[in-house]
Amino acid sequence: MNARTPLQLDIRPLTDALGAEIFGVDLTQAQTPGISTQIREALNEYGVIFFRDQPLSAQQFIDVTKTIGTLAPSTAMPPVEGFAPLHVIAKEEPDQDWVIGGHWHTDQSFRAAPVMGTILIAREVPASG
Repeated sequence: MNARTPLQLDIRPLTDALGAEIFGVDLTQAQTPGISTQIREALNEYGVIFFRDQPLSAQQFIDVTKTIGTLAPSTAMPPVEGFAPLHVIAKEEPDQDWVIGGHWHTDQSFRAAPVMGTILIAREVPASG
């Protein structure tokens, strides 16, 4: 590929109605405007997008989110120390049977100008569900 050929992401829809996985991008690296545009277009088209196996640091995660939209930190949860736009959502106890946001909700809908969406990074997830 030469410098004039834009990288085309491998975008694979998950269902006919919603969601896609995006392959072919390393989010630990700075993204070109063209890649950022493709990511945002995929989000607009599929409603939710997934990137697998991206070992992002807190700062890299913040940098990636800034390429997609404007950060609007939660006012309902304490921030991660040193990384004010980030918040941790976690089950702290093995026997905890409730899930934060387990009932239907939309993040930050109480704001005068609700946020465009929420960006999450999963560090530990169950095998299914």
